[in-house]
Amino acid sequence: MNKTLWGLAVRQVQTARMSKKPLNPVFHGYYEKRLNEGKKKKQAIICIMRKLVNILYSMIKNKTEYRLIALPEWAAS
Repeated sequence: MNKTLWGLAVRQVQTARMSKKPLNPVFHGYYEKRLNEGKKKKQAIICIMRKLVNILYSMIKNKTEYRLIALPEWAAS
């Protein structure tokens, strides 16, 4: 399960090859925030993993589907 969550977390912070835009701006912003706080890359990925666990738990508990947060135009770029 740890390997699966690690893979999911890494994919959340990746950027598109050509445009360099983040694939998931919400998690990429969270990742950048953690790096700016002084965490190492591996530690920031672990923070993303924890956030994913919280989301998955909430989805199972409330029997809902995942909905990506809509960001304003200025925050997405």
